[in-house]
Amino acid sequence: MKRNGDWNTVGKRPVMIRIWNLVGIIGIAGTLLSLFSRWFWMADLASQLSVQYLILLIVGLPLWVRGRRRKTVLLAIAGLVWNLWMVLPYFVSSNSGIADSEGVSAESFQLAIFNVLRTNPEVPLTVAEAIGSDPDFLYLMETGPDWKQPLEELSQEYPHQKVLCRDDYTGVAFLSKFPWENLQVVDVPDSNPPLDVQFLIKGRRFRLILTHPLPPISPDLRIARDRQLLDLAASIEDETPTLLAGDFNLAPWSGHFTHLLRTSQLHDLSTGFGIQPTLTPLPTLLGGVKVDHVLGNSRVSLVSFAVSPSQYSDHSVVCIGFRPTYSGPGISRGAISRGHPNL
Repeated sequence: MKRNGDWNTVGKRPVMIRIWNLVGIIGIAGTLLSLFSRWFWMADLASQLSVQYLILLIVGLPLWVRGRRRKTVLLAIAGLVWNLWMVLPYFVSSNSGIADSEGVSAESFQLAIFNVLRTNPEVPLTVAEAIGSDPDFLYLMETGPDWKQPLEELSQEYPHQKVLCRDDYTGVAFLSKFPWENLQVVDVPDSNPPLDVQFLIKGRRFRLILTHPLPPISPDLRIARDRQLLDLAASIEDETPTLLAGDFNLAPWSGHFTHLLRTSQLHDLSTGFGIQPTLTPLPTLLGGVKVDHVLGNSRVSLVSFAVSPSQYSDHSVVCIGFRPTYSGPGISRGAISRGHPNL
């Protein structure tokens, strides 16, 4: 006769116990695989789910403790610590590169980025979502031929447009309320074309680099994504306020993302705002990943940050308010809000 505390009879629901155990094992296995994200493309994909692994390990750990599975408990605790180490910075504003607001321009702007989903049939409604926060600059990804006319109809609000509508997933569009000094479509073979846009407004110069690398679903595509992001980041000058933004198809928990920040001296402007998934194939935290990003150099001051889920796309609209900085020590977050930066 089995003891009441036996592993196989805990809670007298052996099937549920096995499922619970399996859930935790997936959390351990996924965490271990993600440690190799710099070297293997499948590990890079696995690293997108660090938040999910954290939740699964929290679920599995009490069962293993009760079952006295010491080795599994140690692995689970190590996995919890690792995933917490990756996730916690997004709940605490980083002080790296942040200084007082001395030298910050009085002019503030709002940029919205949005992957509209190539197969999305609700174009007019999705356009309304995209401009809902009334951004000064709007970057859209995966724009097909059916997007051309609805975007042209916005010419009164956004008179300055660069629209590349394509049949595949490489279409992009950039809409601006302000004229740009220069806009370059960067030539990247077999990829979505990055846009390098330079502005000179009221004698103030700043730069937006907008990109959407293809998803890393093969070793070659993973290499191409990383090369594109690193090359774009390498072109950024410290003196010019610059944002690098778009759907990177890269999670912040990946070693490639960490390498990008470290080598470029850019800052993830979403830190301090918690975990807000930007790609949600399933409408829950467990079904969402963070792949849309806005990075800034030390000459950008953060004013606002918000993620708005879409009813028609699997991506959310990411909106950021920023001020270019032309003198003084660097980034300032002294007046962060969640509304429009000009209000």
